[in-house]
Amino acid sequence: MKAFLQRLGLRRLKIKDCMTKDPTTLRPTTHVMTARRIMGEENIRHLPVVDGKELVGIISERDLDHYATVYKNKDIDREVTVEELCIFEPYTVDENKRLIKVLPAMRENKYGSILVTRNGELSGILTSIDICRVLERVL
Repeated sequence: MKAFLQRLGLRRLKIKDCMTKDPTTLRPTTHVMTARRIMGEENIRHLPVVDGKELVGIISERDLDHYATVYKNKDIDREVTVEELCIFEPYTVDENKRLIKVLPAMRENKYGSILVTRNGELSGILTSIDICRVLERVL
């Protein structure tokens, strides 16, 4: 398998060549229903949370689903923000890191996405869908 990937050049492929650049982001004060609406409109499952240029965390469709299940039939949606539900200190990688170096961590930790940085600032997001697109191009 390694030889096959080597021939395709996949072992040298960098994150920046696979990621979604300049992803939609949310502010920490964004309402959870707004986050859900944006995910639906853009057909995405993960949204970085930023405060100015500072990366705060990430919120996923699964986080919102879990919240909705736990608080089902309760009228507290009006006040809950993504900051209350997001994952702080998410897994991040530099955009120049090779994809092959990131895949084990994604698999072992069951990450559906990772946040990508350039010079310490958010530059993209790499999702399992992005990885499928890469594989689809080369296979």
